[in-house]
Amino acid sequence: MAAHKPEGAPLRRLFIFKLGEDEFATDLSVVKEVHMPLEVFPVPCAPHFVIGVANLRGRAVPVIDLGECLGLKPRERNPIRMVVVEVNGNELIFGIDSQGEDLLISEDMIQPPPPNLPDELQGCVAGLISLGDRVILLVTLQPSLLM
Repeated sequence: MAAHKPEGAPLRRLFIFKLGEDEFATDLSVVKEVHMPLEVFPVPCAPHFVIGVANLRGRAVPVIDLGECLGLKPRERNPIRMVVVEVNGNELIFGIDSQGEDLLISEDMIQPPPPNLPDELQGCVAGLISLGDRVILLVTLQPSLLM
């Protein structure tokens, strides 16, 4: 786990991951598990961002294309890991293109989101984090992101 903290600043623990070449983060508190890719079963008439469901210890858990939710360019996704998160008491799964990283940062390292974000990202982008030559988009996984 990496730590970046000026003295006295409140800390925040994040889960960093990649979708394609873009880096994203979310609060580690919503991440329940990280798996090798799971078998996904299609669901007829599901919203465009729902890939299907996966069997997670006997429960059918929705699998979403988080890149689609975030407005990334469509592409063939072959995730190397599947992340199980809990959003408002509901579990869902999304694929990532990297191992994932636990990062402890200072709250004051989070810059406000750019004012010119597309409408679909308003409310789900909590800010930007600059770490050297890396820029990480902090996303809030919430139902409005999945509409």
